[in-house]
Amino acid sequence: QSEFYHEGQVRDKGLQQFDMDKGLDERPTYVVLNGSVGAMTGEHALQAKVGDRIRLFVGDAGPNLISSFHIIG
Repeated sequence: QSEFYHEGQVRDKGLQQFDMDKGLDERPTYVVLNGSVGAMTGEHALQAKVGDRIRLFVGDAGPNLISSFHIIG
């Protein structure tokens, strides 16, 4: 999990400048998993059957928000 704080609007393309005010206020423009929005939902969702063994590596790259990772299901 990582968060990004930038001056542009959500989904703006191109290089984005860091927004210090958002960073200090802990108001991220994006909170992402695997480095991109929607990385683990929809067509990218993990597919496993009951009894399948899976391995998850979870890291909280921050810099500010806490990851309260838990498995449901």
